[in-house]
Amino acid sequence: MGDTIPGIKEQISLTFLWWRESEIAVRGPYVSGFYTFTARPGMKFVILALEFRNAGIRPEYTPYLDEGEIYTSRGYFYPMWQPIGGIWAEEYSPRESTPQEVQEFVGGSSGGFVNLLPEESVTGCVVFEIPEDQVPLSVQLSGVPPIISLGQD
Repeated sequence: MGDTIPGIKEQISLTFLWWRESEIAVRGPYVSGFYTFTARPGMKFVILALEFRNAGIRPEYTPYLDEGEIYTSRGYFYPMWQPIGGIWAEEYSPRESTPQEVQEFVGGSSGGFVNLLPEESVTGCVVFEIPEDQVPLSVQLSGVPPIISLGQD
């Protein structure tokens, strides 16, 4: 955490800010705003916050991180979480997010497809869903060269 990976896309760098386990995750914006999803029974979310920064001299769009997987203490891999059906994914009991939830979960956005001017940055997050009894160890994201260690033994 805290390390910066330069050149993720042209002059866009990527820094991982923090990660945490949670019973809820925020996604959006949807047309009607941000929504909070509750993990399915026996499962939990792992949220990885990140920051894209434009280190170049021209405006540039941030990449959209939509593929990746998390490796757990039991030796299993789980794909990046996306609520199938979005705000209609009943198994996750979606509801409109509170302003506090949106702020706490770095806007509930991936940070992708944002046009950054030189020196500008944007925060976002990626989400994984894993069984409650497993410990997240590392993450691999498509288009991001190194494996991200979550600091667990």
